[in-house]
Formats: sequence, structure tokens, C-alpha cells
Amino acid sequence: MKALPLTMKRARTIRSTRPAFTRPSRVCPTVFDYVSMPALAPASRPRNSRPDAISSSPSITRSTACVSWRKKKLPNVLLVQADLQALPFKESVFDACVSINTLQHLNPRGPQQRAMRELKRVTKAFGILCLSVHHYSKDKRKSGWIKEGRPGQPGIDYIFRFSRQDLLGIMPDAKVRGVGYYGVSRLPYLGSRLQNMLGRLFGGIAGRLGHGHMLTASMRKGPQQQSP
Repeated sequence: MKALPLTMKRARTIRSTRPAFTRPSRVCPTVFDYVSMPALAPASRPRNSRPDAISSSPSITRSTACVSWRKKKLPNVLLVQADLQALPFKESVFDACVSINTLQHLNPRGPQQRAMRELKRVTKAFGILCLSVHHYSKDKRKSGWIKEGRPGQPGIDYIFRFSRQDLLGIMPDAKVRGVGYYGVSRLPYLGSRLQNMLGRLFGGIAGRLGHGHMLTASMRKGPQQQSP
């Protein structure tokens, strides 16, 4: 991969197969945001932060949303096309890593574990990791949704819907919430705000009981923490 523009400086390669980048010094936190749907990237970032890298899988970099991101030429935002299982970044360079609806498109027998290993590798000690995945909830099981395979939606070849236990298997120290409640979302005006409030207050209970369209997981990396 070629060295990328903006203020990122080329650093020593930690692994012989990938270049490494150092973050520019600034007060704002450095955020790595890996998305399978680039249009969701603004909502996924912590408040008052400026991302230094927003990466996407190779299959969607030609999408309309990604093209619009490139045209905006936002300051301090570096768009990177990369494999989540082999990220082109030096170890411990990001204050936070966010992954939005991505791990569900990776096989649970190896690729998911390698992706989590990379996310933890590039996150600083005591940094924050957050991710969201599709939940194999009770409602989806009753409706006959598949847990793993081709879901039938155009453009999606593979999906793995997570149970709470599946998610804790790759993030054992994470706080897991079940979020996204169809009944509440239909309420006029208050639907989205009420969903957010319920997710914050009762998301942990909802996840344990098998409810919620999505699962979210968040954790703080320890000083010497490695991925499972």
C-alpha cells in the first residue's frame, strides 16, 4: 500500500507486509472508524472528536456514500481502503476504534477473531473499542431469519447474526446492549429519542433477554490487553 497523504508521516514498519503511520500531535482524540456503510460514519464518532482514518471494505469503496466523503475533502480525515484483518497502521495509535455493522460480514471461524485482534492492536492502552453487529434476536428467530449464510438482500453475500454469547466470545470484557426496538421506532416524533433512552437505560437487560435489532459492545483496552 502506498503512503497516504495529509499530515500522516511514514514511520517504521512494524510488520514487513504493511506500512505504518503515526498520528499528528493535537489535542483532539484520534479515532479509527471502520464502516461497512460509510454514510453512517458521522453518527458513529464520539462527540467532539475528529477522525484521522475512516476505512471501508474494498467492495464498497466505489459506493455513492464513499465518493461523497472523498469529494468533501474534510480536514484531518483520511479515507483508507483496507482489510480489517490486516490494518495498515502502527500499533497503539488510536484513542478509540469504532466498527459499525462490519464483523457480521466476516466468518466466525477465524476472520472475526483476526479482525478483533487488529482493532485491539491499533488501539492505545486504555483506549476505547466500540462496535455494533446484527443481533440474532428472539423476534428474528420466530420470523425465520437465518443466523448465518446469504440473507437474500441485494449486495450482501454473507451475514452472521450474533447472539450475546457470540459477541462476548470475541469481546469478553465488553458491556453488551441490545438496541433498536421496532415498536418504539414507530411512535411519531418521540420514537428515535425514546429508543436511545431505552437503549442506554435497559439495553443490557434487553441483550440478556434476546431483544433488540442490533447488539452494541463497548470496552476499554487494558495496558497489555491482547485479543482472544
